[in-house]
Amino acid sequence: MSRCPTFISNSTPNGGSVKIGSTNLSISKIKIWVKDTGCGMSEEEKEQIFNFGYGKRGGFGLWWSRNYLLRLDGMIEVESTEGEGSIFRIILPKAAQEGNYG
Repeated sequence: MSRCPTFISNSTPNGGSVKIGSTNLSISKIKIWVKDTGCGMSEEEKEQIFNFGYGKRGGFGLWWSRNYLLRLDGMIEVESTEGEGSIFRIILPKAAQEGNYG
């Protein structure tokens, strides 16, 4: 949780709010979403944010997050409107329950 203040300050540099939630998509998948009322992103930024080296602080965090989620058979996507904020959606497989291995 030590990254939470950094994340919130990055997503809402001029104030605003951040909301976090989750939804069960199926018996085997969950969606986690993070929505902010920050400054949003341009189309160009949205196309670049998951690339290594792109960003104000070295461009490692979102690149690493995307690659880690892919290794877990998950994914991350972003929806953003410049001047209105962004929504990041993470889709992950649920952990196998004890005794339920397929």
